[in-house]
Amino acid sequence: MVYPGAVYNISHYCEFHPGGIAEIMRGAGKDGTRLFNEVHRWVNYDSMLKKCLVGKLVTESIFKSPAQYGNLLAPPRAVGTNLSTVNKPQASNTGFGSSLLALPFSRPIIPNRPRYDYYQNESSVKLSIYTRTPGICSEHLVLERPGGNIRITVYLPSNKLYRLHIAPDLKLLLSCKIQSAVSTGKLELEFLKSEKGLKWTQLGKFLPQHDTIQDRADISPMLTNVSESVTTNISSAVTDSISNSTTTATDCQVTETDSGNTNTVAAATEFIQCRISEVLSLTHDTNLYTLNLPEGYHMEVPTGHHLRLKASILGMEIVRSYTPVHLLDSSESKETFNSVLYLIIKIYKDGAFTQHLQSLTVGDTIPVSHHVGAFDMAEASLCSKMLLLAAGTGLTPMIKIILHNVARDKPTHLVCFNKTQSDILWREELDSLASRGSLQVTHVLSKPDSEWAGLTGRINQDMLLQFLSPESKDTTFIAACGPILFSQLCLSYLKKMDCDDKRIHIFQE
Repeated sequence: MVYPGAVYNISHYCEFHPGGIAEIMRGAGKDGTRLFNEVHRWVNYDSMLKKCLVGKLVTESIFKSPAQYGNLLAPPRAVGTNLSTVNKPQASNTGFGSSLLALPFSRPIIPNRPRYDYYQNESSVKLSIYTRTPGICSEHLVLERPGGNIRITVYLPSNKLYRLHIAPDLKLLLSCKIQSAVSTGKLELEFLKSEKGLKWTQLGKFLPQHDTIQDRADISPMLTNVSESVTTNISSAVTDSISNSTTTATDCQVTETDSGNTNTVAAATEFIQCRISEVLSLTHDTNLYTLNLPEGYHMEVPTGHHLRLKASILGMEIVRSYTPVHLLDSSESKETFNSVLYLIIKIYKDGAFTQHLQSLTVGDTIPVSHHVGAFDMAEASLCSKMLLLAAGTGLTPMIKIILHNVARDKPTHLVCFNKTQSDILWREELDSLASRGSLQVTHVLSKPDSEWAGLTGRINQDMLLQFLSPESKDTTFIAACGPILFSQLCLSYLKKMDCDDKRIHIFQE
């Protein structure tokens, strides 16, 4: 198979392909670039298939029009440190290597560029970041403390990010208090000094990528370029083949003109080694994993955003995406939101990644990415009510939406599609939440037993009309998540009902 301009022998990879052997064989013996990009352009094919590489394809027709491949054939941009405004950083113990410091870099020219300053007292150092972007809060900040250094990433609108990377002049404790002023976009981080009373003469040494603004799709050589795309064409022949339970994957804002929209489908991720602290069985094939970030790290995952987990299996790098949840039984303290991740993951008997995950035990670590996503809770909240359509573990991105809405008494209708009663996730917890009044929960089973008295079947337009009347469609925000065909059908039916694109969000594989 060719992708792009290189030949790969995919024989040994076929059995690992999450879409099955038949699907990947659609690109065998020909240029599979377009097919690959239509389904999962975000996948890091170069790393995953590097051992399958045969060589470059020397075929004149492929290279007649390089523009057809967009930026895929362009050489990578070099990202380094802006040395014109800071002291020249040293490469020692930074993990980047000295060659990075010599790479050219020009600071992007954008209005209201973020800046930072710091001040200190007897016991602490406070670092203030002025993003000058109203709406920025602690959810947009990821704090890492590798080797005691301070590495801050602030995610800005339009797929930009702002970096600070500092080796403190003196030792700081790992604990950090973070505050934000949403109205101005100011972030304040307070670090405690390990020795009180010591006055710092300077903040520290500036490391590579310090005080830089970058595109998420071009961050650094350690990153994986990702993007998502989805097609909304559905044939009646595949309608009956829909499965109502699957692992939940990436987040993509879907409209008819969505393909190629870099604001919603282009992103890049970095990975943090997280420790597995607990594994609980929720159903016969689904587990709840509790992951702890390293001490001193901070990452709040915004509602509707997802994470990527990575593993090396038989020499191949495999990445899967999952949406973290909050616990529904109120046992989770607010202080753990930024340091503990809860993931609901379905285990597949023939799934290379989930079988690897199943083999891990408490204390093992797994690489977890920074959060990625396009869902905007503030935008969704403009509607007076919400309809959430979830198939199987497609429930996961809905959990935080539900908790957000219940706390604000916003009318929300959750419709869960599953095969059997034993597949329903957190049924008792959802029923408990629904008893508060603002949440309504409906379960639909495709393979019910004789005792089931609820709705049965698969998603269809008549069923959807029961949940969304013509009178309410203009005041209701609709979100759907599940297998790709389930999501496509939801979108198709909503289009036929003349629902506005701005009030639809599809969380899609």
